[in-house]
Amino acid sequence: ISESSMTPVATFQAQFETAMATLASGLPDARIAVVSIPDIQNLWAIHKDNASARFVWSLANICQSMLANPLSNDPADVQRRANVRQRNMDFNDVLNSVCADYVHCMFDDYLGFNTAFTPAHVSTIDYFHPSVAGQALIAQLAWDAVLPEFCASAPWFVPVGDTDCDGTVTGDVNSGELFIGTDPNDACADTAMLFDERGPAFGEPLSPWVYDTNDDGKATLSDVLAVSPSFNKIKPDPDYDPRFDWNTDDRVTLSDVLSISPYFNKFCYDFFDRLP
Repeated sequence: ISESSMTPVATFQAQFETAMATLASGLPDARIAVVSIPDIQNLWAIHKDNASARFVWSLANICQSMLANPLSNDPADVQRRANVRQRNMDFNDVLNSVCADYVHCMFDDYLGFNTAFTPAHVSTIDYFHPSVAGQALIAQLAWDAVLPEFCASAPWFVPVGDTDCDGTVTGDVNSGELFIGTDPNDACADTAMLFDERGPAFGEPLSPWVYDTNDDGKATLSDVLAVSPSFNKIKPDPDYDPRFDWNTDDRVTLSDVLSISPYFNKFCYDFFDRLP
């Protein structure tokens, strides 16, 4: 609540190190995204002239280390706010340094801290926590910050617009991932059972990887052989199967088979380290 009661940096670091060690040992293959703490001084700056915000901050005793005497320009108050902001920055340095010790941890490079949010991003209930718009902004920032690093772990080229890093780009119901039965937000199989997921194009909610025809999390010869019944079939031939029309040209031909080459004998990215 007060400046003197703020968590010491050493305590914050010890607690975060414990949390990371617990998570990394319990889920060694998990990708961990760490988002920096927003700049709390920005909250003070955008709402200090708002009488409702000042009333709520005082009444509910919210973050008085930063928000006490919000209109004061007294040197002591100015210094107090600077000290709180510095502690915020020190905490983010801890997040960065500890995260760097883990190969599967990704820090947002201070993007969260450096983003200036507006009054619309702050709840008008307590003038402290994010509003719905604020939560959406934070989620988008986090995704934009860590997606390139997630995709960097994929053992194939990831094109622009590939939201799940599986090597293919989403499209509408007549093209791209949705057409051949995959979810643009889900690169891999959701269950361990083979052939139980065919995706939205077949009215099924779950979805395997594009080139993983038998739904086992990897692209192998068995996936290529599965194309055989539909090979050289053109829509609307009853043997034409959109699941194998990987270039979405309404026919299953050699070009579809060849498109699996960059992924052959590779695992779907988010299971890449854990599959045998």
